[in-house]
Amino acid sequence: MLGCGKVKKALHQITDLQSLSTGIIAEQSIDVSRAEVFDVATLEWMEGKSLLMNAVQPSLLQIPKAIFYSNGYVEYHPGNLNIIISVPHGGRLKPASIPDRDAGCCVNGKVVYDHKCGNKDYMHHTVRTKSDVYTSELSIMVAAELLQLTKRSPHIVINQLYRAKLDANCALEKATFNVDEAKTAWYKYHECIDGAKHCINGPGLFLDIHGQSHPEGWVELGYTLTAEQLDECSYKASMTSVRSIAERTGLDIHRLICGEHSFGACLETEGYPAVPSLSQPSPKGKHYYTGGYNTERHGSKTSGMIDGIQIECPRTVRKESTAPAFSKALAQAVYKFWLRFYQEPAEVVES
Repeated sequence: MLGCGKVKKALHQITDLQSLSTGIIAEQSIDVSRAEVFDVATLEWMEGKSLLMNAVQPSLLQIPKAIFYSNGYVEYHPGNLNIIISVPHGGRLKPASIPDRDAGCCVNGKVVYDHKCGNKDYMHHTVRTKSDVYTSELSIMVAAELLQLTKRSPHIVINQLYRAKLDANCALEKATFNVDEAKTAWYKYHECIDGAKHCINGPGLFLDIHGQSHPEGWVELGYTLTAEQLDECSYKASMTSVRSIAERTGLDIHRLICGEHSFGACLETEGYPAVPSLSQPSPKGKHYYTGGYNTERHGSKTSGMIDGIQIECPRTVRKESTAPAFSKALAQAVYKFWLRFYQEPAEVVES
């Protein structure tokens, strides 16, 4: 695990390497030979040609510079704020040395994810391979806004590998198909998060930033609760990735997830619809991502005081024309939530 001492040292002795999240990636060709269809905006993002890359530059000058691990596949910006921003699907590096992930096999009644597992089951166990466009850039801008608001910098961990090479939001086997180069990056990615959590050593907030293109256009907030559990309001604090807040404050978990004290409510006050939230407590049969491996692992569902939320940003807020405004709004929402629950001492809410 990356120790807190190393993190603090890194804040004062930062590498001069330029952040890969700017899109300035030399000698990287874009392979479009696979059965993937890219629109113009996505191709610009993959090739580092979008104007949004330039918009990120001022933010990169504000936050601590990056430390790179595992051939530059893992980018870590050390912080001194009790917030961790994770970007598992924001990468676009496609090294030929790592075969593309494709599908699992059924072996003795068990699904195995390995390039040598046998007959691939593309019908039932094909993995997702497309990256979440502009989530790295969005996260850098959010971090810079939080620095302005709190005078401290959040920790940022970015997977720079394209999702077909490594899915940092899956368990090891499914994430890497047991390719050693990808496994090394997967371990380092989660080691950076674990190191940041160790450095925080108390209440904190883990935000896993994703992108989605669902037609509803809302920001989907994942707490490891299913859409059905939200629809039926049938959940307890121990079932969520924000268990620690409920225990620390005595706040009813339903008010925390979809009430006036929820993160969704904070986001709505900034002008962006979210689910779950005060006005939209559940998906009601519409599209919704529940929160994946990272939120389950690094949130407080089973232990610890670091709460986790998966933030699924719609495509409409990840464009050149919309991302700067949305990053400010998202940072303001995080800041309001942080002031209430993570700036010591945390607010204790009366029932």
